Amino acid sequence: MKTGKKVGIFILLVIFLLALVVVISGFTGVSKGKEAAVGDEDLVLIGNVEAKEMDVSSKVPGRIMKLYVDEGEEVEKGDLLFEIDPKDLQVKKMQAEAAVRAAEAQLNKALSGARQQEINSAKVLLEKAQEKLNLLEKKYERYLPLYEAGALPKDQMDDLETELNVARLDVEAAREQYDLALEGARVEDIEAAQAQYDLYLGQLEEVLINLEETKVTAPIGGSISLVVCEEGELVASGMPVVSIIDYNDAWVEVNVDEVDMGKVALGQKAEIRSKAYPEEVFQGEIVSINKNPDFAVKKSTNELNDQDVITYAVKIKLLDNEKKLYPGMQVKVLLSGNEGE
Repeated sequence: MKTGKKVGIFILLVIFLLALVVVISGFTGVSKGKEAAVGDEDLVLIGNVEAKEMDVSSKVPGRIMKLYVDEGEEVEKGDLLFEIDPKDLQVKKMQAEAAVRAAEAQLNKALSGARQQEINSAKVLLEKAQEKLNLLEKKYERYLPLYEAGALPKDQMDDLETELNVARLDVEAAREQYDLALEGARVEDIEAAQAQYDLYLGQLEEVLINLEETKVTAPIGGSISLVVCEEGELVASGMPVVSIIDYNDAWVEVNVDEVDMGKVALGQKAEIRSKAYPEEVFQGEIVSINKNPDFAVKKSTNELNDQDVITYAVKIKLLDNEKKLYPGMQVKVLLSGNEGE
């Protein structure tokens, strides 16, 4: 009997505790309901800080001759970041200039015609150019075995090859000039000469532009967040070399549920708080609302079917960041319900 009484008392105690839990839960639910009703027009969201970041690459391929910045360094727009070795482009410039001279000579001859003195002069120029080319070719034949044996520096061999290429172009130009002097020019020849001159002139301009592109400057001001390559490394056209982050051009991106879209509007002010600075309130302004929704699937509360949760990305520009909030930081955003009206 004593054991039965103890079991009965234990059961009554369990029932009493369960009833107490139910009562407390009821009060708690009411309390939470009242708290949710307060400030119902305001919207509190969680978002992440982002900032303008730009990868800087080289337009022309080549070897990095000099890096002028390190990671963490501050730069202004227009500051020199790195430089590509211009040697190959300088050789192309010499070749392009020779081609332009040749084309210009053709054009001038076609336009003016030739007298006997000019024919004789053109012949002499051709002979001289051919003689110079012959000497350079013989010199190249003598130097090539030395270079292959490692007895001749590469720079010296490169210079000789450049002289040889220029000499060949000069011979070609002299020969064409001589032929024009002998034959004279028709209208079609003049047009062809003009087109060839324009073509070579355009190629020269392209080389000159690429030479300017060997010195790469900062397109924006900010901090060097990453240096990808090292001095002496070969880079391809468009390959990122340096990354710059402008912390002053920062914003917060939040996802707003479809049912709350009536509470947001362009130009609406926002208060932003971060755990990193609990005592500070950052000011922001909505500058963009993406009208293309994002979808996520969640279980319906009545468990009858699945339903889509639709959200829209909203961009809030930070008005007073001063490099305190960094990209990736999670922040709390308060949007006043009266602001968007």
